[in-house]
Amino acid sequence: MNRIWLLLLIGVSAQAQAFPVILGGAGALALGAGFLPLLGIGLALYFGVKLWKLPRLALIICSLAGFFICAIVCIQWADANREAILANTQSLGAPSQRTTDIPYPYVSDAAQALSGSRITADDFYKGVSNRKIRVIRVDLGPQLFKDFGFGATATQIHNNPEPLLGIAKKGNQQVVLVDERGTTAAAIAEDLNERFGVHIQFLEGGANALNDYAWDHLAKLGDDHAVLPADIPSFKEQRNPTIISTTNPDEFLNYGWLHGLTVTLPVFLSGADAIAEALHGKTVLITAAESHYSGDTWILLDMLRARGVDAYFMQPTREELLIKPAYFKAYKNADRYFGAAQSFDYVLGYQDVRFLDFQSADDWARTKNQLPRTDHIDMEIVAKGGLTQAIAGLDQSKAYVGLAYDRRTFYHSILAGEILSAGGVRWLGINTEPGLFNRAVLTDDDLIDPEAAMYASIEGRSIRAIGSVFGLVPGSAAWVVFLNLAISFIGAFLAARPRHPAMKVAVALVGTVATYILWLAYLETTPVWASDDLISISQILGALSGWIAAKHFLARRQFKTDAVIDVLPAKIGLLQRAAELGYNVQKGYVVSNVDLDRFPHWVTSARVLVRSAASSESSSAQTIGVFESIPAQGKAEVKAALKTVHAQITAAGEVPFSLIQTFITARMFGVAMFGTAGDGHLFICEGGVGDAATAGTGKTERVAIPIWKTSGLSNDTKKVRSALLNLHRDMGATSIEWAVSANGVLTILQVSTDTLGRPGLSKLLKGTSGYGRTSSRFVALPVDHGSSVGAAVVAAMAAPGDQFSVGGVRLARVRSFVSARALQLADITSVLGSLPRSAFSRVPGALLLKAFELADRKRDSDRRTRQISLGGPDRALAEAIACELAVVSRLYGRFSRIATTAIELKIESPSQGFERALTSTLIGHEASKFSPDETVEMASVAGYAGVTSYAPFAEPCLDAELVSSVIQVVDSPLAWMKDKCAVMMMVELGRLSPAIDELCRRGVADLLLDILPSYLGDLSGNCPVFDEVPKQIRKFFEYGQHHPQAGTKPIAWGVPRPGLELTLTTPDNFAAGTAVYLETTDMSQLAMISTAGALVVRSGSSLSHLLQHARRLDIPHVVGVECGADLVGKTIRIEPTGGVFCA
Repeated sequence: MNRIWLLLLIGVSAQAQAFPVILGGAGALALGAGFLPLLGIGLALYFGVKLWKLPRLALIICSLAGFFICAIVCIQWADANREAILANTQSLGAPSQRTTDIPYPYVSDAAQALSGSRITADDFYKGVSNRKIRVIRVDLGPQLFKDFGFGATATQIHNNPEPLLGIAKKGNQQVVLVDERGTTAAAIAEDLNERFGVHIQFLEGGANALNDYAWDHLAKLGDDHAVLPADIPSFKEQRNPTIISTTNPDEFLNYGWLHGLTVTLPVFLSGADAIAEALHGKTVLITAAESHYSGDTWILLDMLRARGVDAYFMQPTREELLIKPAYFKAYKNADRYFGAAQSFDYVLGYQDVRFLDFQSADDWARTKNQLPRTDHIDMEIVAKGGLTQAIAGLDQSKAYVGLAYDRRTFYHSILAGEILSAGGVRWLGINTEPGLFNRAVLTDDDLIDPEAAMYASIEGRSIRAIGSVFGLVPGSAAWVVFLNLAISFIGAFLAARPRHPAMKVAVALVGTVATYILWLAYLETTPVWASDDLISISQILGALSGWIAAKHFLARRQFKTDAVIDVLPAKIGLLQRAAELGYNVQKGYVVSNVDLDRFPHWVTSARVLVRSAASSESSSAQTIGVFESIPAQGKAEVKAALKTVHAQITAAGEVPFSLIQTFITARMFGVAMFGTAGDGHLFICEGGVGDAATAGTGKTERVAIPIWKTSGLSNDTKKVRSALLNLHRDMGATSIEWAVSANGVLTILQVSTDTLGRPGLSKLLKGTSGYGRTSSRFVALPVDHGSSVGAAVVAAMAAPGDQFSVGGVRLARVRSFVSARALQLADITSVLGSLPRSAFSRVPGALLLKAFELADRKRDSDRRTRQISLGGPDRALAEAIACELAVVSRLYGRFSRIATTAIELKIESPSQGFERALTSTLIGHEASKFSPDETVEMASVAGYAGVTSYAPFAEPCLDAELVSSVIQVVDSPLAWMKDKCAVMMMVELGRLSPAIDELCRRGVADLLLDILPSYLGDLSGNCPVFDEVPKQIRKFFEYGQHHPQAGTKPIAWGVPRPGLELTLTTPDNFAAGTAVYLETTDMSQLAMISTAGALVVRSGSSLSHLLQHARRLDIPHVVGVECGADLVGKTIRIEPTGGVFCA
């Protein structure tokens, strides 16, 4: 888990309200139910990419991209469902249109202005205020809202005008007809006046005309009873007001707008006295600002205050308010929307779930058979304020889902959810696709998919079973939060422990699914409500806590000490780190005081192993196996062993530490390491009984296989290989000592991190696993530099990514036409800063030549002013050389690649009037005037070094393949530029040669090889590479590696390609520089082998401590030579293949 980047997105829930439907919680809550599945996807993507060994930056980018893409998709899905509802009032299964036949003609605004029966808004409101006007409301159809009297429909007036005429003839108040727009009231007034000789007026423009009048004459913008929109929720919470608001039939039918006592303005004008009487003695809040005509607020406020009701009001604006505070109190699942699939599951798998339908009676009659278990609350009941009473009659033991056919039913579902939740009834959310249902699909056995029905039933039972855990502490939101925190904690804790990335993925996903299912159970099985943000934060805190707890659990100190030790010796520290990474490591006790008299009980009561723990062990190859490991039992033996080990370490000039561990009995003990030098591409593992592998005194089983392969390995060896690769990735391990028990448990006994002889290991691991160079093909250039440094340096000067080196051989990448052309365009863009349009058809040679000459002049200036200090520290010198080579690669290597590709593909644009002699031929012509010795001197003075066969300490020279004594003139800028680049590489190499030689002279050339991106390692001496067949990098190393088991063949290391001829001696008559014959590889021969020319070993382990020292000392050796005794005293020939015979 130390590699897991927890992708935590902490968002804030935003209420997204849009008139007139209040979409509480419709904003994207990143910490809600969608968070955990998205986190699971992010982690799965992360580990999936991790297995491909891409760079960390790529992992982060991929994970974040996957996470955010999924988040956006989820959010857009929810928004799309919601918007599909809000976009139209008529969707699938939407309500039918309310149509009414009006027995009067339509009167336009222009006709109203010419009528003698009209009354303007100004005169009308003054008359109403003075109570000189009797307002009679004219409805186009049956009144939807609560009726406070003094109104009739147009049809009622047409069929029986007597009641209205009677009021008009009384004469004590002027009768004025008011409708919404004046179109029908004008026709009725004209008709009655003409037919019956009365004087009835109508409000010109209807109630809507009062909007502008109210804003111009009644607005009270500085009133102390004004409540800002943002303060409405808190005002409602504190004052519990009676709310009155206005709307009109169109707004209600289309949008469902309803808030408190909701009436139309004509209803209020005609029944103001009755309304005011009902509101006396109450705290009143007017929220009419939500109407299209926000001036209604001022009319309601003015008329109520005139009747003794001192009302508060929501501060309106002249334009309609489009973003408002919530007009309902937030509640559980208020923002949970789902489609037909989820409702299908509820129908089949959740028998206690019922659906609420808020359509009109006509529409209900048409769609009531679509869903079973549906309760209908008529639209008109809702309009008249009867929603609360209707909901009170529902079965309170059931769970409910609202059906949103359109904006109106969507909003009424939200209001119903508020009422149900407040009463402790489960509200599951809103179905936004009720029109897609058909009862036959849900009830006809021939149409129901049995598998889907089974899954729905299983899901329902599972969710209810899991949800029962919330009932252990009934009604407790804290318990809900704790459970979410606990399951996230457990999931993260368990996911942190496996070592294998795939297992981490599996456990993390299982934990994620468990947390998500618990979240679903919370949503669907309990009315208890905890904040979504709080639950999500608890999930994150749980995951973080689990991760941290797992790290602390794995990082618990595996080794106790007899005193406070600030820094553990490397040997113990590396084992501790391996334990932290989850590997099985024997517990231990670290002793720094040899006279210690008190030990932990287990040290003196059981058989233990007293091991050395010198400061340099495991971090340096010089101390491998030098100090003893002594078995002991009982206090006396332990103390004696401690004194022996401490004395050995002290004699070596180091601070003595000892490590006491329980004596382990295992089926097999062994050593595993990455090879060095010629077998640096191999994973090598040897195991046997006891110390057969480390001491080299017994029979072992050996495996040597390329590090990227696993075929042919036993399960035990695969475990060891995986451990070594992971420990290398996490802590730089290059070799381990291990034990495997009878039941297959792997225990790490020792970890080493020395990099001796492995300068290309990390690059080789990267270049031969996953993608990238693995799929690319290369061909070996037919020149052996005879030096790994020489080949790596020359390969590093080529264009980036073009060449790599293995041993003394350079590998050139082979590209297809498309790949080469695409790369050329990228190079042109890089060197010019932009890509000319003409470059797609022809390469602009003249333009590139101009850019090249400018860059070359700048580089020439740099060469003159910047010099590498030969007296600097080793690493600084190596880094300076690598930096200069990178500059050469980007300049001359890249321009050379552009030119070479253009010439080979014949796509150079013609250049008129260009003629130049090739620089190399000018140099060759001059050199032809001198003798060979004088030519060498000239090359030295001029600072040239031959590129094609360069090796450290080589004499300065000119590349014979490049220079010519005959001056050649070309008319191609690119041909001249390519030649010039080759010459400048000789100059650059000549300039860097002294620094490279100095580094090699110090014996630290591996530092440069480790830094250079071109170096991948050495090849074994018996590996042919010059076959001109393009192949993957792996194939260059795999020659002769047909099977991982070594069998009975001799095992050779470090033998050069030409072989060795030496005199074979024995330890008794050994002379420095000769090959020495050994029966086994025990450490008693260490002092002698340091001056040996080679080792010939009859039997033993190739990874024994002695032969690891031979690798460190660069001593060639062969193990498994049965006939060696017969060759003692003779001159023998040792082949790279391991063959040993008389010369």
